[in-house]
Amino acid sequence: MPIDTSWLLEDRVMLIEMSGDLSLDDMRQGTLYSLDALNKTNHQIHQIIDLSQVKSLPNNIAEFAKIAQPANEHEMMGWVIVYGVQNKLIKFIATMTGHISKTQLKIVDSQAEAIDVLKRIEVLLADDFNI
Repeated sequence: MPIDTSWLLEDRVMLIEMSGDLSLDDMRQGTLYSLDALNKTNHQIHQIIDLSQVKSLPNNIAEFAKIAQPANEHEMMGWVIVYGVQNKLIKFIATMTGHISKTQLKIVDSQAEAIDVLKRIEVLLADDFNI
């Protein structure tokens, strides 16, 4: 599957690495994984998403946003910070998906920058990051 999910900070910050040509089915599987984590917690979970290896995203922005919506609108969803955007179309799709679902979204250049942004947003996490 072109989506690999792990924890940068257990039960607090999820790293989602996407690669290749992503399909709507890939997005559904990724959303189900996120929802599972969100449904099991009593605090916000932030996501850092690596798009540096993505060749293409589904062009149907409305369907793409609809699939991501249950996770993005979950009461325990924190910030979504995206990095590694390789082209303008992928950046546009990511931005529109975040806008449609009212996600707290920030697009940055690197994982290090994503972590720094998250540390500033969520001050309580700053001391927990040892990466």
